[in-house]
Amino acid sequence: MRFYASILAMCLFSITILSGQSTLGEIRGVIKDPSGAAIGVAEVKATRPSNGEVRKVTTGESGPYVLANLEAGTWEVLIEKAGFRSAQSKGIVLRAREVARVDINLEVGQVSKEVQIVACQ
Repeated sequence: MRFYASILAMCLFSITILSGQSTLGEIRGVIKDPSGAAIGVAEVKATRPSNGEVRKVTTGESGPYVLANLEAGTWEVLIEKAGFRSAQSKGIVLRAREVARVDINLEVGQVSKEVQIVACQ
């Protein structure tokens, strides 16, 4: 019985040590409009330029987002929402077991219309 208890203790100790060796981090933030009001359901895309890795999430109703389990390195974040200009944050250096905070304010986008004129004869 003691033997099995020792094996179990060693396994649990190993798991504790290994969990502290993570190379992952996360980027989180809140998306707001110029007045400071939260913008919900915006598309958030994180890109790692060094290898082209892309991760996408959608903000919650009150504007928060979390990009979890990202490899340490340099990232770029692009935010897009209909009716607003897209915004990008570059050069986000993420370290292992770190949470990088990237809050972004989106500016109201300009509405544009495309009119096609067809000549009738």
